[in-house]
Amino acid sequence: MGFGISFQVEHPVTEGITETNIPSIQLMVGMGIPLWRMPELRASFDQDPKGEQYFDVESTPQRLPQHHVVAVRITSENAGDGFKPTAGRVDEVSRLTDRSSDRGAWQ
Repeated sequence: MGFGISFQVEHPVTEGITETNIPSIQLMVGMGIPLWRMPELRASFDQDPKGEQYFDVESTPQRLPQHHVVAVRITSENAGDGFKPTAGRVDEVSRLTDRSSDRGAWQ
C-alpha cells in the first residue's frame, strides 16, 4: 500500500483534530469493515465506540473539533545552486509554554 506525499504531510493535523487514526481506518475500509462499525469513527459521531447499532454516516452530524493543531515543515534551499534542497543547521530549539494547554509549543 502506498500513500501520496500530501497524505504523509497532512494526516497528523487531520488526526489531531478528528482524533482518528487515518491509516488504520484506510486498512479497515480495505478489509471491508463498514464505517459505522469502526470505533474511532463511531466516537466522532457521538456514538458508543463499542456499540453495534447501525447509523448513517452521511446523515448523522459529526462531533465538532474540540481543539486546534498546527504543523510546520521547515526546509532549506541553496539559492546559489538553483534553489536545490539542502541540509540546514538548527542552532536553537526552545519550548514555549501555552497558557491554555499543557502541551505547549516548540520554537
